[in-house]
Amino acid sequence: MSSLKLTKYLSLFKYTSVHTFTQNKPAVYEKKVYFFNILIKNFFVSIISSFVSVGNQKIV
Repeated sequence: MSSLKLTKYLSLFKYTSVHTFTQNKPAVYEKKVYFFNILIKNFFVSIISSFVSVGNQKIV
């Protein structure tokens, strides 16, 4: 549950940061920044999921 909320917050933060940062930029640059933010988000989600799985293994 907490990891799901965290991913929702990360996606919301990703959208808002991309929108505000690329308001006055060309569309191609916006696509590049959006792709870069997706990569960062996937990286953090993988780290968080690995920590959650390790914690579950420790509990079990």
